[in-house]
Amino acid sequence: MKPTTLAAAASIAAVTTLVAADNPQSAIRNPQSPNIIYFLVDDMGFADVGFNGGTQFRTPNIDALARKGVILQNYYVQPLCSATRCTLMSGRMPNRHGVYGAIQGDAPYGLPLDERILPQLLKTAGYTTAITGKWHCGHYRPEYLPTSRGWDHQYGFYTAMLDYFTHKRLAGARAPGWFRDDKPLHEEGYTTHLIAREASRLIKQHAATNTRAAATNANSARQRPIENRESKIENPAPLFLYVPFNAVHSPFQVPPEYEKPYANLTSNRRRLGAMLAVVDEAIGQIYAALVETGMADNTLIIFSSDNGGVSPGTRSDNRPLRAGKGTIYEGGIRSAAFVVWPNHIKPNTTAAPPVHLVDWYPTLAAIAGIDPTAPIPTPLASDNPKSRIQNPKSLDGHNILPLLLEGKPPPRDTLLIVGTSPQRYAYRKGDWKLLVNPNANELHSDARRADPDDITDTEIISKTRLELYNLATDIGETKNLAAAEPARLKQMYAEASAIMRDAAPSLSVTTSKKTAKTGKTGKAKKGK
Repeated sequence: MKPTTLAAAASIAAVTTLVAADNPQSAIRNPQSPNIIYFLVDDMGFADVGFNGGTQFRTPNIDALARKGVILQNYYVQPLCSATRCTLMSGRMPNRHGVYGAIQGDAPYGLPLDERILPQLLKTAGYTTAITGKWHCGHYRPEYLPTSRGWDHQYGFYTAMLDYFTHKRLAGARAPGWFRDDKPLHEEGYTTHLIAREASRLIKQHAATNTRAAATNANSARQRPIENRESKIENPAPLFLYVPFNAVHSPFQVPPEYEKPYANLTSNRRRLGAMLAVVDEAIGQIYAALVETGMADNTLIIFSSDNGGVSPGTRSDNRPLRAGKGTIYEGGIRSAAFVVWPNHIKPNTTAAPPVHLVDWYPTLAAIAGIDPTAPIPTPLASDNPKSRIQNPKSLDGHNILPLLLEGKPPPRDTLLIVGTSPQRYAYRKGDWKLLVNPNANELHSDARRADPDDITDTEIISKTRLELYNLATDIGETKNLAAAEPARLKQMYAEASAIMRDAAPSLSVTTSKKTAKTGKTGKAKKGK
């Protein structure tokens, strides 16, 4: 597949001009809620991309897009796959929803059905919702599948460890691995290429359906949308497109031609760089579709990894952070990230205040004009008939629009990041960071282990271990100051443990106990 760059995206729309985002003084031309795209890369290292200091890998599309917005220098996620995804979807931390780790194979649980997740929330504001890529929030029964939880369109797969070429699950492969609208789909192709193709198709389809609104959005001859003379939509639905790639997660598979530019690197590093190159190409193609359709000027774009890089030092590059995926050290929970919103967010900027992926729920609600604390209206016809959603739940995030638009930090001085069990968590207060029962560093730097996804949240820790670091002077967490700062350690631990005192039990523990008693796993049927 021929690589696509942002420059090529502009040439595709040669009769138009690229987005006006490069002019931060430009007036907001359309009060309509923006389209929203979240690019979530799986297992990407902190320094694997150029905009965040990486030098070994070439990520021209990602870097060019980052320059159009604000780079978030202290962007936190969860240390493992499902925990991050469930936290993003619910706006609530694992100590609320109970998914602390990675949902394994045919595990009989998922993000609880009484959580109103982002697509369900945004649909109340008229959004069309679509996911193309990795779900990993539960799939063992039909009511947990994406189209039962507010997604109008689904494409991709449900869990981890999918063969990039055959689309078969490598763990517990008793069911199909690839789906469209939650029905088994058999097609050929490398998964990252297919995800890009489907996302681009949905963008073009959406623009064609909403052509009159796209014309209003453009509001000038600089960008003309696809013409659809049959459309009668006066107030079109904006699009929420979630693109969670399975790359660069194991298995480490990639078309050989993408490895050639990295022939000088070790095989592990070379293959990961090649996989990220395909992701970069995919993002360029999806952005090209936004430009071609005239949607780019009214689209909010978010980019991050789901957790820290795997096997740092041998496969991923998390420098200057310590450790990687699965840990609560910075290398496991801090991600390279940026946000782009033309005519709203000033390009070529950075923001230093700590933010967390959990902040997107209230932030996107604010952008869409939704009060997430208001009583939940009667479910839409497409909503899950088995949903137990009743009243809004308390959120853990903050609306970070003031930070994105004006540089004002969120109204908090602390941030809790929950680890892979209720007994592991990190607590940041200003530049100080407390770690409660941090994972062993060596556990996640062993190149012989393909992936730490086998870390489950069923562990019991008998003796509490505390570490304390000052990130302002020691971003690599090399000097434990717990003994030197006993008063600070005691105070921070008291505050953090009070928050975690009523933590939800791990669903992998509670469902394992139920399964052991009943012998039933509640596996999902094929399709819907």
